[in-house]
Amino acid sequence: MGNPMLYDKRWQTNTVESLIWWLEQQPAKSRYIYEDRDNCLLCQYYKAHGIDAGSMSASNYWVDRQEYQLPEHFNDVAIAGRKTFGAALQRARVIHEHKDGTP
Repeated sequence: MGNPMLYDKRWQTNTVESLIWWLEQQPAKSRYIYEDRDNCLLCQYYKAHGIDAGSMSASNYWVDRQEYQLPEHFNDVAIAGRKTFGAALQRARVIHEHKDGTP
C-alpha cells in the first residue's frame, strides 16, 4: 500500500479544489480588493503557494516575465458578487459542484 502523504490535491495551485481549500483557511468576513494587483484574492492565493505573480489580469498572470493562463473559472470566483473570502468560497463551491462551471 502506498504512502497517502505522497500526494495531496491541495498542493496543486491550478485546481478549484485547491482554491476552495485555501479559501476555507481565510477569514470569511475579510474583504479583498479585486483591482489591487498586489493583494487581490488571486494574488494572495498564489503568494500563499510561493508564487509571486508580478502582474495579473482577468485571464493571465506573469512570473519572471513568463506568462501563464489563469485556470478556468478562477477569475469568476474573484470578480463576481461580494468581495469577501467567504462569498468567494461559496462561488468556488458552486463552480466545483457544476463540473462545467455553470451554476
